[in-house]
Amino acid sequence: MKLNNWTTTLSDLIESRRHRSFEWGVHDCMLWPSDVVEALTGKDPAAGLRGTYSTALSAMRIVKAHEGLKGLVTEQLGRDPVSLSHAQRGDIVMCTSNGLLCGGVNIGEFGVFVGAGHSGLQFVPHKQLETFSWRVE
Repeated sequence: MKLNNWTTTLSDLIESRRHRSFEWGVHDCMLWPSDVVEALTGKDPAAGLRGTYSTALSAMRIVKAHEGLKGLVTEQLGRDPVSLSHAQRGDIVMCTSNGLLCGGVNIGEFGVFVGAGHSGLQFVPHKQLETFSWRVE
């Protein structure tokens, strides 16, 4: 269940990470959605994942073991994805970057993602997102 101040918390989290660089196992496309869920609900769906990888190769091994990032997020959140058309602010969304799925958070007309090779968060229009999302309640 989302905490009472979740909208402010989400805005503050995005602002605090806006210029933070991508770093495997710390601030990446696998942990960013979990960071958001933890901030909004107080529960960390990636608690068992943190500290277990620090390179692209070790991250890909984890993703492959879960039959993809979609499978990993589904398992972590304990719920199946729904249509992107049902996504609300604070829900988890995905986009494809360089042929790989990346996890992010919905903020309305955009998804917010950690940009590999970029300094800071990337804001991706909904039309470029995958067609599924996960509710964060």
